[in-house]
Amino acid sequence: MNVVARNKGGVVQRSRYYIGNQRFSISGQPMLYFGKSVLGIVKELGKSYQDLVLAAFLPKYYIYSHKRIFELKNTIFDVLVKVLPGLFADGGKLDYFDTRLSPNIDTIQNDLQRSILAEVLTFPVENKYTFVEEYVLPQILTSILMNNNYNGIIFPSTKDYSNLSNSHLFSDFDLNTALFVSCDKSSNYDQNLKNTFFELTTDGSEKFNLKPVDILSQMETVFTKNRASSQNNNGFILPLVKTKLHIKYLEKSTLDGIPYFETNEGKLELEFYLKLVFLMDKHVK
Repeated sequence: MNVVARNKGGVVQRSRYYIGNQRFSISGQPMLYFGKSVLGIVKELGKSYQDLVLAAFLPKYYIYSHKRIFELKNTIFDVLVKVLPGLFADGGKLDYFDTRLSPNIDTIQNDLQRSILAEVLTFPVENKYTFVEEYVLPQILTSILMNNNYNGIIFPSTKDYSNLSNSHLFSDFDLNTALFVSCDKSSNYDQNLKNTFFELTTDGSEKFNLKPVDILSQMETVFTKNRASSQNNNGFILPLVKTKLHIKYLEKSTLDGIPYFETNEGKLELEFYLKLVFLMDKHVK
């Protein structure tokens, strides 16, 4: 998954004494927060992208395929809104007793519980004081996950995205990921966590004149190279496939009436995606 990172508490250990309460952050426990899009970062921090230092971090597939990341989502909503309309429109059939499809008779109770949990834990904050009641239950979940050897949590943003129009129903531009940072008294950083990512940064050479078609064209070059390869490059192709979908799902959307990838946020994303393509191209053999 290609994510754009924001540092909230970050990997710096000494800053743990200054870390306050956040939705899934317990005071004093450093967390590394990521957003799926530049827009998501801007919304979460409530700042213009010009006021932020942004970088993109790509989890190394061979490492994160074995990690335990808890996904908090409304499964029932996803099925009702994203799956069933298309299934029924194309003449598909759904059988409550068919265990090959979810939800079904065996999963419905768990699906309902997880969906309710997702809604409860993502209530928008009404007032942000020293004590934020909307954070109590999410922080309890954080403690439970950490005690059960989870490495982090994926959760939807609670910010207002009403100024973004026409995004595809399947788009997950508003997803956040929070990873638990280990505390090491001998180091200021969780270097082991940092090493689990490919890092993409801006270096001043960006032209900010890219179009989605430019990125998709470059991706196809890598896909063509992979098709001719005898090696298993899935760990490097998968991020491109997911990014391709992300671009297509936002390609027709508008932010305050402007096509998303013509906004500053969208242009910066495309710059990161081009760097991602070049990086994956180096690894595909």
